[in-house]
Amino acid sequence: MSFVSHRSEAVASIKAAAAQRMLAAVITVQNETKQTLSGQRHGKRYKVPTTGRGRVGEGRSKAGTGVWYTASAPGEAPAPRMGFAGLQGSVRYNVHNEGTRLLGDVGTKLEYGRALEYGYPPHNLAPRPWLRKSFENATGAVLELWRRRWF
Repeated sequence: MSFVSHRSEAVASIKAAAAQRMLAAVITVQNETKQTLSGQRHGKRYKVPTTGRGRVGEGRSKAGTGVWYTASAPGEAPAPRMGFAGLQGSVRYNVHNEGTRLLGDVGTKLEYGRALEYGYPPHNLAPRPWLRKSFENATGAVLELWRRRWF
């Protein structure tokens, strides 16, 4: 009789499965974040700069189109002012190891993302939570990913 250990292969399989689940989890949160940042808002309406009806030569470099923008109300997720090129398009994810821990991050490197999330008292900007809301909305789906049968 002999004993053969497959411990290293089992640990490698578990780590690979955990990495796949973490990747699926951060992608789920990223998608939820982009969903949270889309759609209509209920704050003040503004005319988008350089889109007035004035003609070229009246202090404008191009003729305006008269486009309006509806800002977010305090407590509401930020409005998509610049479409996908703004905050919504900057949301990224990362999966990495720190020692024996597997971590997944979702967020933005844009400085105003933090100001929108938590508010910015020096400029009287009330919080417009978007990332915390996204994590809360995605919690059920993420837990479901981790609770599935492993093998």
